[in-house]
Amino acid sequence: MKSIIILLVTLISLNLIYSQACVGLSCAVEGGKCTYDVYPQNIFSVSVPGRNDNEMYCQSGYYCNLIDLDNDGYGVCAKLGELGDACPSAYKVDPSEGTTSGYAYPGASGCQMGMVCYEGSSESPYTCQYVQYAMLGEECDSNYQCAYPLECVGEVCQLQNQTQQTLNQCNDDVECPASKFCSYKNSPSTCVDRIAVGGTCSGTECTANAVCTEEGICRAIYSSPVGEVCLSTFETCDISQDIFCNAGICQKIQPDVTSSNCSDPLFAGCGDIEQCTCESDGFTGKCQSMFYATPSQCKTSTLEFLSCLVTNNCGTVFNGVYNPIAPDSCAVKYCSANICNMLGDCGQKYVNTCNVDPLLATICSSSSYVTFSIALLFIIAIIYLI
Repeated sequence: MKSIIILLVTLISLNLIYSQACVGLSCAVEGGKCTYDVYPQNIFSVSVPGRNDNEMYCQSGYYCNLIDLDNDGYGVCAKLGELGDACPSAYKVDPSEGTTSGYAYPGASGCQMGMVCYEGSSESPYTCQYVQYAMLGEECDSNYQCAYPLECVGEVCQLQNQTQQTLNQCNDDVECPASKFCSYKNSPSTCVDRIAVGGTCSGTECTANAVCTEEGICRAIYSSPVGEVCLSTFETCDISQDIFCNAGICQKIQPDVTSSNCSDPLFAGCGDIEQCTCESDGFTGKCQSMFYATPSQCKTSTLEFLSCLVTNNCGTVFNGVYNPIAPDSCAVKYCSANICNMLGDCGQKYVNTCNVDPLLATICSSSSYVTFSIALLFIIAIIYLI
């Protein structure tokens, strides 16, 4: 069941790291050479980005512009655009042509997380804007604010086919209010209430605080014990018990318990969700955990956030059509404090990446965060669960 506020979608799945070469990190500054971007995109996945000596990332607040290459064929680190700032036309998207959640991150827009490079009209410049964050029945000023393919009519996001809306008919979840989903059991299909924890499901029908399991049951987020079947990411496994999803089964994390140099060719490899990172000498490696620093607090604050979404009938972050990162989104209007608490509590123990900007830097003060690399299928799909 994937599709942010995400924002916040591109799900970054939980990775297991077994390395015998330590990973160092040198972040490029503005105007410096770069080859790639790594950004948090999924609130429910701990990101452990792979690296090698040929990759160069930009420091926080910048992105790798791969459109205007330098004389050596490298990208150039450029400052991320804020709301209303000009952005490269090569990154433009048209909200009238489809869902834009896959473009609402810096490497695809040149803008801060959650925004896209948008041209309001043929006579206006391309600027960083929040788009597609209002669901059916929510307030709007322009079509681009409504989730595709809704239109802004009378300052409210509505279906193009008013008769269909009046009859409560639909073709897709986005054509229903946020608290409902499009059920295909009847013909024509109709909008029905989302399924609560314990109900049967087949995709994205569950309420915002649950996920549809492989067995077709809406399971509460972070509730599955060791041994239960889980999705490829780990929304269902109980992170408060140091459990993660490995090969489709919830398993206890087994960290490396030695103090050996993980760069040594004879070293067996780091433990679960660990990365071999270089010490100051650049050669000696140490296994570092990439799991949440405070998993119990992370679970609590995440569930409180999702409960807030349910209470206020905000869009689920699992279907990829809703951008909860936007300041005027339902999620931010009613649950901004919960979002900030979640991001503050879900920091990783160690992050070996250059871009550690808070996913929702436009909502919370960066000083309130610990370093993290999370994005969502939750914000995004919040993420851009994408």
